[in-house]
Amino acid sequence: SACVGAELLMSLLGNYSLNKGIKTSITVGVVGLPNVGKSSIINSLNRSKACNVGSTPGVTKQMQTVQIDSKIKILDSPGIVFHSGS
Repeated sequence: SACVGAELLMSLLGNYSLNKGIKTSITVGVVGLPNVGKSSIINSLNRSKACNVGSTPGVTKQMQTVQIDSKIKILDSPGIVFHSGS
């Protein structure tokens, strides 16, 4: 796997829309464990504070859609916790 920056990620998402001939916007979900920076990544891509962030888990309580530009929406989600199977 490779690490990509905000510029490259936005370019990849924009190119995906163009290559697929999508006339409306695409919605991309950001999912992961609690307190790993999902909302911070979205704020960085948006270049403004669209999602609340904090140093403790549980700041994001429900799904939130952020319109990044005319072709890209990003869905912020609460952290996913896997329950141990016993």
